[in-house]
Formats: sequence, structure tokens, C-alpha cells
Amino acid sequence: MIKSPLLLAASFVLFLISFLLRFPFTSLKAPEMEIILTRHLNLAFHLSILSHVLMIASVTVLWFALKKFQLLTVTIAFVFVLSSPALAVDFYQQFMAKGVEKVNYISDDSVCMFDVPDWDNPRTMTAECEMTFENTGNDNLTFTYSFDENNYKPVPFLNQEAPFHAELKAKEKKTIRFSTMIEAPEGADGHIGGVQGPRIILYTKNESK
Repeated sequence: MIKSPLLLAASFVLFLISFLLRFPFTSLKAPEMEIILTRHLNLAFHLSILSHVLMIASVTVLWFALKKFQLLTVTIAFVFVLSSPALAVDFYQQFMAKGVEKVNYISDDSVCMFDVPDWDNPRTMTAECEMTFENTGNDNLTFTYSFDENNYKPVPFLNQEAPFHAELKAKEKKTIRFSTMIEAPEGADGHIGGVQGPRIILYTKNESK
């Protein structure tokens, strides 16, 4: 069935690199153990392209490594390669993660809307946010979060009110809504509009500011 063990090994190596590039690693920074839940957009975009190129290369090399059942094997491998990062994350959160690592931030269901209520004072903005989290663990969790300073403006201005507190019961998915007034820095004007899925930083209860 195997025509070339060397090509088979090469296919596995390419798959492993592709998997690591697509795995949504958290970034742990001692001593605060900050968890940045989404990567910088430009870096993530280029890594995504590279990982998909390697994924295609992996299944292509696998095809040439086999004597028989190429189509069936490559189809199964392709499905596995596509689903492996999500499966790995689920496995990690279910059996290995602790504390705040069990929290999923659902960026697709999160948004912050900004408005300038009085253009005579254009630096002052209202902000209304809906942040959606899911606790995948079996214990209640209390945590705080702030907004990544690399977000599109004016999201970083929300940190004037940080940290933001949240509580989740075991296995609970919850949308947390809050409204606040924020001030743009000197020389900057306010913004009108929304930011979908702003990047955030989670802290455990004992590590909050």
C-alpha cells in the first residue's frame, strides 16, 4: 500500500507544520499569564495562507506516497487536516485546560458600537458592547478582561474603564452587555460605527488589575 516511506514521512511533517500554524495558540506571558485570544490580523492572515498551502502540499505528497486507495486515503486525510485544529482545541479545553483557559471568547457574536452624542465635544463617545463567552468547564468561573491595544480605534479607549468583570456558570454561554462613556486623547476625534469581534485579553480573578 505504501510506495514511498520517505514521501509518507514528508507528508506527515508538512501536515504537522500546517496544524501548528492553524492551531489557535494562546500567548502566555509570565507573571500575569495574559491570554491573547486572537492574533494580530496581518500575521494571522499570512500564517493562514501558509498553513493552507502546506496542507494542500501534505495531501498531495500523501497521494504519491501510496500505491493503492489514494483517493479514499487522501479524502479522509483532507477532512482530518481541516478539522484537526478545532478537535485539538476541544480536547484541550475538555481535558487539559484549567481556570480561564476553559473560557471561549466567541468573537463572531461580539461587537462594540461607538457614537458621538455631541459634536460640539467630538472627543467624547458612547460605547455599547456585547461580548459573548462560553465556559467549557464544569466549574463556575470569575474572570476579568481588557481590550488589546492593537485593536482598531477606538476600541483601545475602552481600557479607560478596564478591567471588565464577568462570571460564568459551568457550561454556560453568555452575552455580556455594557455601556460606557469614553474620551479620545488630545488631538483625536471620536468615532462612529462598530467593531466586530474586538480582540481581548483575559485574566483570572487573582491576576486582575
